[in-house]
Amino acid sequence: MIEAIVNSRKIRHQELHEQEIPIAQLVAQQAEVNRDAKKRKRPFAIDEFYIYPMDGEKDSISGKYGAAAKELISSGRFPRWGLFVYKELMENADKGKVPEHLCLIGENAIILAPEFNDTGCNGMLIALEGASNKTISMTDDKQKVYRVRMPEIKTKVVANENCYFDILV
Repeated sequence: MIEAIVNSRKIRHQELHEQEIPIAQLVAQQAEVNRDAKKRKRPFAIDEFYIYPMDGEKDSISGKYGAAAKELISSGRFPRWGLFVYKELMENADKGKVPEHLCLIGENAIILAPEFNDTGCNGMLIALEGASNKTISMTDDKQKVYRVRMPEIKTKVVANENCYFDILV
């Protein structure tokens, strides 16, 4: 299941890349026409103007989530059931940059690198189907407890970035 999701993301990324090639080519040509040879010796290349480069760097998991997971794993606090996304988290982990809040951990769910606002938080959800549509107690890395409303989870496991969660008082 996870492999299908990853492959779907790669195909979508490739489609976006192919659609942007004509625009990137025009921008590169325009930049080259206006290039000051004294300030920039080498000519502009089309790959400098891609938003969706084929190496996939722009389509990978954010480094802050990887850094938070790395810290949790090294301290033994990362749940074993969440390790299905280990490779992607570690490949993209920010080096030396640990988020202010590492996580919220509850039964069948973890929110990595939560960023709090007045009514809830944003973060990366890693969860099991058992957390779907429930309000669960979650503990942060400083042992503060929150009541968090989980979204619907339609698969056995899920790993989604930039999710919003309501926090109930």
